[in-house]
Amino acid sequence: MIGLYPLVLVAVVIVMARSRGRAGGRGWRWFATWTAAGALFTFSLLSGFSIGLFILPFAAGGLIFVGARSPHLAESLGFVAGVGALALVVAAGNRDYTPCGPHGELSLPPDAAPGSVSCGGGDPTPWLVAGVILFGAALLAYALAARLRRGQTPAQDRHRSVT
Repeated sequence: MIGLYPLVLVAVVIVMARSRGRAGGRGWRWFATWTAAGALFTFSLLSGFSIGLFILPFAAGGLIFVGARSPHLAESLGFVAGVGALALVVAAGNRDYTPCGPHGELSLPPDAAPGSVSCGGGDPTPWLVAGVILFGAALLAYALAARLRRGQTPAQDRHRSVT
């Protein structure tokens, strides 16, 4: 079943290649649509064999829809932003991570109040770093691509704002 995910991506690339000559599907709104489709696809992948297989048809349909309507490489960078956004959600969900001591033991300070204590969970740091890098890089790359598409270089943009 895990082989379905790469097949969906290949299908989206084929749909994009066949839709390449059509106009439309440009701008931040389509970048955001690609971001939502990428986040849904990644959620389906990460949730795997629990609810991921039930979400996969919706994720695949969303990706194929957006790939046909906005087959442009610049806007499809939103897919990467969606992966990064979901990584940030996973990091936020694990923000109360408490590492366990050696052999799963948790040592408490002597003045700790009695109560229940737990340790473990997933370390959010790798998810946070990956999310910030993927989301930030996708946003910056799209902003640059949009500026270049309008025929402006960053130097021309600075010059225009000064004069």
